[in-house]
Amino acid sequence: MKTLDEYNKEFYNRRKEKEQFRAGVKCDKCEAEMLLDNPYVMLTTWPAKQSVVCPDCGYRGYITK
Repeated sequence: MKTLDEYNKEFYNRRKEKEQFRAGVKCDKCEAEMLLDNPYVMLTTWPAKQSVVCPDCGYRGYITK
């Protein structure tokens, strides 16, 4: 069994993996694939939205879920 510290370190390392947080949309400015900025947060608007960011140029926006 893992200690709490070991578990938390592994969790944060997994969270940093960019592959896991691909948004599936291209950036409007440079056409790189955007990433979910904070994949564990969804805005409760209608329709729901999530924040995305471009890893290359830093452009930010929202995708509708």
